Amino acid sequence: MTTPSVTTAVAEAAEAAEAAEAAGEFGADAEFGADLVSAVALLRRLPRHRDRVGEARRMVADWSAAHPRRRPELVVDAPPGDLRTGYDLVLAHPEGGNVALTGQTEDGVPWSIEYSTHFAANRLLSVNERSLSVPSALFTIRALNRRDPTLHRQLVDYCLLWDQVFDEDVAATAEELAAAAETFRRGRGLHSRAATLAWLADVGLSEQAFTAHIEFVARIERFRRAFKAEHAADRLRARPADFDRVDAVWVRAAGSTALDDVAAARTPSDLLARLGRRTGDAAEIELTMGRRWALDLPAPLRSLAAGELAGPVPDEGQVVLGGVRGRESATEADPAALARAGDAALTEWLAEQRAKAAIRWHWL
Repeated sequence: MTTPSVTTAVAEAAEAAEAAEAAGEFGADAEFGADLVSAVALLRRLPRHRDRVGEARRMVADWSAAHPRRRPELVVDAPPGDLRTGYDLVLAHPEGGNVALTGQTEDGVPWSIEYSTHFAANRLLSVNERSLSVPSALFTIRALNRRDPTLHRQLVDYCLLWDQVFDEDVAATAEELAAAAETFRRGRGLHSRAATLAWLADVGLSEQAFTAHIEFVARIERFRRAFKAEHAADRLRARPADFDRVDAVWVRAAGSTALDDVAAARTPSDLLARLGRRTGDAAEIELTMGRRWALDLPAPLRSLAAGELAGPVPDEGQVVLGGVRGRESATEADPAALARAGDAALTEWLAEQRAKAAIRWHWL
């Protein structure tokens, strides 16, 4: 049985409302005290498992319909690595402002106070006597990534996807959980339970935290699959050339001078021949060749026909020169092209959501 705490402020508010009802003082709402008692009872009934937050929100919505003057807002506390949740219920006071009720599953300490006073609230990592703060860690990661914002973008995308599945009523199935866990382990070379437990101990995660993480990974993967299945065909029909299979060759360099020896090339074959005769430092340029989806090529090469060459031109902070040796048109009958189109649809949807989202880096 859970035992939520009620703050002293709440008790005082209830007493004030009771006194106002008896004496008619201050014009306070005589119903407020009764509503507080009802709200506390509601807090005690709310389900505490993080899978049932949606149910808790519906219970609050039902209570709100019966107490419209209180305009309740439910604030959810879902601690990392814990399957239980705590809640704040914020109510409008009849004389203005708000009153917050706090419900916790454990020792009754309001979660906002508990976390703010934690000794490591501002730390991400401690090694020996040296501690790394959250802002320092994120700044370091961003600096190390140079031009690549992948990690920070992945964090934003995770929040966007998490938001899509957080209030789902349907928990991940055993098959979905097993697949998510297997993908996680395989991606890290963890081929046994012992190896997985050792890895968790090494990174400081409990089995409970791992289980909670896998639950959300499975839900997110289910959303991703459904989204791609729904939008893949439309994305392929909208821009089919993006999913042509293209045999391409290109070189990248930090500046155009590194490509002076090959800049006069006019065809992909000519480019390769000039690269073979090049006398400059091989480390100055990066050569890539092979079959790719057109969408995965450097932007200047994506629409080229077989035999055409583009560049040297700026691309993603570097200079690129390359061309297409062959091109095979995509069709909806090709499962691989359809799958790539689904990936593209999801990527573009996430980009749209990022552009619209209110993103705040609290530690940067």
